[in-house]
Amino acid sequence: RAESILLDMKRIQKRSGYATALPNSQSYTNAILAWAKSRVQNSPKKAHEMLLQFLDSYENGELPSGSEPELYAFNGVISAWARAGKPEKAEEVLWRANEVRTKCTSLVADVFTYNSVIHAYLREPDESYGLKKILEIVDYMNGNCNEQAAIRPDCFTYHCVLRAWDR
Repeated sequence: RAESILLDMKRIQKRSGYATALPNSQSYTNAILAWAKSRVQNSPKKAHEMLLQFLDSYENGELPSGSEPELYAFNGVISAWARAGKPEKAEEVLWRANEVRTKCTSLVADVFTYNSVIHAYLREPDESYGLKKILEIVDYMNGNCNEQAAIRPDCFTYHCVLRAWDR
């Protein structure tokens, strides 16, 4: 339903030319979160596709002035992939958020974002692969937390590392 509302907003804007009818970052984020929280089959994929549409609209200048991608949208898609047991897809979204961050004034991934991916890898059936990926992400966090203070590893981060080693 949320997706059809976004499409309606785009159609109205094209027909009328009213900039206020354009979907903005909140419109996209709400539609993405609706898919991300859904229990419908393929909902993580739909949320991810909608996030990519949102990013395309942002990068093509099709959003109203001042609209930028929101961390909630990325976190929602990451959580959806994690619940679906797809940590690689969750990680893909994490690195995309990190890439988009350099183009935005307000998007800042935080320790919660990184921890969500780390926690997803705890459920990886190949335990050595899961540990390897967790350590790579934690190394990135440690190596970049001076310039991105919000990604400084916390107790939960290290709790996940210990659980991964204990498996």
